[in-house]
Amino acid sequence: MRATPSLLLALAICACTTAVRTGTAPPPIAAVNIRITNNLGTAVNAYYVAAGADHLIGEVGPNTTRSFPLHAVSLGSSVTLRAVRVDGSSSYTRKEFRLDSNSAWTVP
Repeated sequence: MRATPSLLLALAICACTTAVRTGTAPPPIAAVNIRITNNLGTAVNAYYVAAGADHLIGEVGPNTTRSFPLHAVSLGSSVTLRAVRVDGSSSYTRKEFRLDSNSAWTVP
């Protein structure tokens, strides 16, 4: 019986001396959004090119405007935008496009 109170006291002392780490989370990345207007009669797949690789933004239907969030890029960065007709017949490119919180691009 005497061992039980001693054990409880030891556990309480250990629990009270546990170090607590506090800190702050990294600041959230600002959201970059792009609004793409497709004035063509056919749908396009929109891409941004960064670090030499194409990244699909999404498909924009004919004569339609759609908004997309871009999670992997930061505000103020410049990318190349590319829209390719879904039938592959032609593409449209805009170089050095600076991204902000509400960027807009019209094709063509």
